[in-house]
Amino acid sequence: MKKNISYLLLIFATGCWGLSFIFSREIFAGSPAPSVTALVTLRLILATLVTVPGLLLFRKWEHLRKGDWKWFLLIALFEPFLYHLCETGAVSMVNASLVSVIVATVPLFVPFGVAIVYKQKLNRELLIGVVVSIVGVVFTTLGDNSEGESKLMGIIILLGAVLASTIYMLVLVKIADHYKPLTITTYQNLFGLVYFVPVTLLTDPVAISNLPLYSVKTWAYILILGVLCSMLAYTAYNAGFKQLGASRSAAFMNISPVFTLAAALMIGQEEVSVFKLLGMAIVIVGLFLAQRSPEAKGSGPRTARRYKKQIDEERQELGHK
Repeated sequence: MKKNISYLLLIFATGCWGLSFIFSREIFAGSPAPSVTALVTLRLILATLVTVPGLLLFRKWEHLRKGDWKWFLLIALFEPFLYHLCETGAVSMVNASLVSVIVATVPLFVPFGVAIVYKQKLNRELLIGVVVSIVGVVFTTLGDNSEGESKLMGIIILLGAVLASTIYMLVLVKIADHYKPLTITTYQNLFGLVYFVPVTLLTDPVAISNLPLYSVKTWAYILILGVLCSMLAYTAYNAGFKQLGASRSAAFMNISPVFTLAAALMIGQEEVSVFKLLGMAIVIVGLFLAQRSPEAKGSGPRTARRYKKQIDEERQELGHK
């Protein structure tokens, strides 16, 4: 039952993040549009204004254990800070569906990170999945109608987002079992503001004066990004991560492009192309291939017990190294 709930939480989280690319794209289409750093700063402020008073009011605030400050500072450095600098910056350059597809390749790199940092072996299915997904990304890129120079820069920046998200997940295992999911999200956003606020004030001197100039539509999207994507989605993901571990939680990012493309087509933000649809399908197939393992094949109680044992062993090994 807990596993099924974790699945639903992870689908909810990755679905929200898939839609976030659409919302950000709409914000950047407005006038005046916030800078990348101003947009993310506002997201984190709104999320913090919801979580901190709520935790204090219901007496659910958790203090950090001695020695854990460094892990939260490190987590916030990679996500939200570096990840959102790259991801949100790329959204302003290329179509949301391309951003979503490339970000969805994070599950391919998490096992490589686990193998390097925690000395776990890589399986053949993972390597096949990597090759297939790279082919899919190439097809999706061919189907994207963004300008050539802007597209190339956007893809390069997105690789930085993928790297930041991968490192974030590898560090998250250090603290996932010791705090409630909402606590992790709250501290993550608070420490993220420590990085974002000074950078925004230094790089965007008109950020504050532009606030009254934003349209109601822009503020509505910012509010959705803050509460839904930066607070609720991260809390749901942290809860699922705590139950399933790094590699299997990352696999749920596979479905993010489906939400992104569906929403983009519904609101007319993007056009359908054969290359784009084929590329997204290939990426998703590759991602699922990469998540297969010999232990997961088969059916019945015996396989279920092996599957549970694998998850428990992964959590125990990663959480205590």
